[in-house]
Amino acid sequence: MLMPHFKGKYIKNIHPFEVERYKKERKSNGTEPATINRDSATLRNMLNKAVEWGYLSHNPIASVKQFKENNEKMWVLTAEEEEKLLAECDKRPQKKKYLKDLVEFALHTGMRQGEIFKLKKGRVKLKERCIEVTDTKTEDRNVPINDTLKTF
Repeated sequence: MLMPHFKGKYIKNIHPFEVERYKKERKSNGTEPATINRDSATLRNMLNKAVEWGYLSHNPIASVKQFKENNEKMWVLTAEEEEKLLAECDKRPQKKKYLKDLVEFALHTGMRQGEIFKLKKGRVKLKERCIEVTDTKTEDRNVPINDTLKTF
């Protein structure tokens, strides 16, 4: 995808303005920001190699900003999918029902696996009916404790 825009250009002639024009052109053609970011990151890496190999003294596009990406998709299990998942947990050979409890906890909180395993007892606020989730992939938050979860 870089070739049509940068073909025939010497690496010393690739500047931030050229990359911004490339990004604008791709965006106006309907290309998703994440795709454009991957392409410009590829170009940035190529120029980093040129620096490493002595063809450039510095990477001229190192300061080019990437587009903000909003590629989070909300995915919710249907009641049927949830039943199947819990039934599979029951089939697993284990001495206790830890797997099913973990899966049910995740279903009722929406917490990620890493967040669940890092959870400390002091972060569970039963009176306030919430769980303080810290040290997360995105940002700290409070997760409500629903009636089902409260019975655990």
